[in-house]
Amino acid sequence: MKIDEPKIEPDKLEKTAQYGVNYVEEVVGEVNPHKGHTCFQYNTVTEELTIAEFEKTDLVINNLDASGKDMKHFKKTDKILVKENCIYTVALNEKNAIKKFAKMLSKMLNNE
Repeated sequence: MKIDEPKIEPDKLEKTAQYGVNYVEEVVGEVNPHKGHTCFQYNTVTEELTIAEFEKTDLVINNLDASGKDMKHFKKTDKILVKENCIYTVALNEKNAIKKFAKMLSKMLNNE
């Protein structure tokens, strides 16, 4: 009795390979602004100062309670949409943000 080898279709191979990809998000830092402060972004290439853009996300925290049951807590958070060639800071207004970015850039230039 002869056993036939299974025919492999290239489309199915590509689809199964795509399922194995894991996406990991890297946390760069955390910003907790004071009440009334705004997060600004400064593009170092175009030298443009704008208010940073945020994305609303839900953070799931898994904890164990006293009886050992899994408890899920949901917390609404904002995530900064990080853009290329931009640096970020929190300031009261645009004038203070300009001062902070000037100070940051002078430190960066002196370290090089």
